[in-house]
Amino acid sequence: AEQFLWRWRVRRLTAEQLRDSMLVATGELDRKLGGASVETSKPRRSIYLKSFRNKNDTFLHGFDFPPGLRSVAVRDSTTTPTQALLLLNGKFALSRAEKLSKRLLDENAESPEVVIEKAYQSVWSRLPSASEVEAAFDYLSISGGEDRQLPSLDRLTDFCHVLLNSNQFLYLD
Repeated sequence: AEQFLWRWRVRRLTAEQLRDSMLVATGELDRKLGGASVETSKPRRSIYLKSFRNKNDTFLHGFDFPPGLRSVAVRDSTTTPTQALLLLNGKFALSRAEKLSKRLLDENAESPEVVIEKAYQSVWSRLPSASEVEAAFDYLSISGGEDRQLPSLDRLTDFCHVLLNSNQFLYLD
């Protein structure tokens, strides 16, 4: 049977892609090529991370990072409640949201509109629609008018956390 496929199947990012994408979105990724392996706490690309058999990184292994005990010809791709909990409550995801919100406030202190646009550009690589901007204003408790105030750091951190946990970020379409 002949099939015409107009698009690729939607797939979730791998553990390494997800970690690297979060670091890129927050502006933290160290793009240096080559060199020695580094600890998982460093913002280098995941390919340069040290992998220990007896000391697993919780975030990476929660997203099907292969164990170092044997060769893996084909990666597992699972969707589990643990993954959702790692994204919602995990130290790595929460600290990325906080770093992103601090960067957005530091670099775009002129208006809340710019902060929201830059958040969408950093995480989803596109500008928000008018309805998304309105929803963001509602969530961030920013009232209308000429002199709109910048959102608080806590509110913006929660907003960035939502963007980093969205299907648009986690899945490749």
